[in-house]
Amino acid sequence: MKTIIPAILTSDINDFYEKIELVKKVCDLVQIDIMDGKFVENKSIRLDEIHEMPTRFEVHLMVDEPDKYLEKCAHLGAERVIFHYESVDDPRQLILQMQNFKFQNGMAINPNTEPEDIVELLPMLDFVLVMGVYPGYYGRSFEPSAISSIIKLKALKPELLIEVDGGLKRENVQKVAEAGADYLVVGSGIFKSVEPARSYNELKHLVN
Repeated sequence: MKTIIPAILTSDINDFYEKIELVKKVCDLVQIDIMDGKFVENKSIRLDEIHEMPTRFEVHLMVDEPDKYLEKCAHLGAERVIFHYESVDDPRQLILQMQNFKFQNGMAINPNTEPEDIVELLPMLDFVLVMGVYPGYYGRSFEPSAISSIIKLKALKPELLIEVDGGLKRENVQKVAEAGADYLVVGSGIFKSVEPARSYNELKHLVN
């Protein structure tokens, strides 16, 4: 069973909670995008603005020094936390830190990072997130290289769970799922539609 995950990227805490209300009754999990204006150009809401979550969630850390966010993620009750391979000098050390918490640990790779570059880290990870765009913005076009990365990762470790984030819409989710993605993260393809809950259900039907 493939999972569609609505991604919430906003700098307005009221908008954040409004988006959750739009999808919480239909989705299994939402993704909170956290940006610090350093690793990526834009900034989002801060973790310390969130006081409670009405649904299951994961946190996608598009930040420098992701280690400083781990305790807050755990305190909020995150089920999964994702950092970027490109954001740290020693990803192995960060993964070891993440293993001290109850959440699942995931690592994202940008379109220009080759799967072969992370092969030694795969046994330490619960899943890998393949970026379909360069991070930091809603609505960018999907990078076809992501398909190749999915296929290579599955060849390197067939049982690896793979998440894909960025540029996913009705037109390409099925192809990405067929390539081997287990989780498909959709932002603007859900929240820029007239009826986000309906769009979520349509996407879910397309990949299952």
